[in-house]
Amino acid sequence: MKFSEISEAQWQQWKPYLDTCVIPVTGLTGALTPYQVTQCLEQLRDWLEHVEIPFHGRIVTYPAYHFVGHPSDISVAHGEWTKLDRLAAELKAAGFRYVIGMSAQVDLPHEKLSNCDLVLTPFATRDIESENSRQRISELVQTMWSSSQY
Repeated sequence: MKFSEISEAQWQQWKPYLDTCVIPVTGLTGALTPYQVTQCLEQLRDWLEHVEIPFHGRIVTYPAYHFVGHPSDISVAHGEWTKLDRLAAELKAAGFRYVIGMSAQVDLPHEKLSNCDLVLTPFATRDIESENSRQRISELVQTMWSSSQY
């Protein structure tokens, strides 16, 4: 579910079931042209469908974290990951038990995102094909949920 689909009353009622939040990371920079930005957004939309559709009713997708520094600029990238990790911690403090960082463009560094329970990118799943990645993502999400129950 998208964050905008949940009213205040619904949130109070559904909060125990909506325990997982997805932070989409678009990975835009100011160097991209409008058509390149559109392509990035479309790829992220397609990638998000791998969790939004099969896990509708348990996962809430928050607004995308659009702009990140260029990966070759280590100090800028480190600052972005620190902000993203802080955001994940805030979402947990707001009531989400699990936070997933997800990007179709950026190889998110799981080691710098300690408050994300799972990081999903084509690089992390090592699978670009739609059907293979869909199944792999489903397995990873279910493993995240089941491993925390012990």
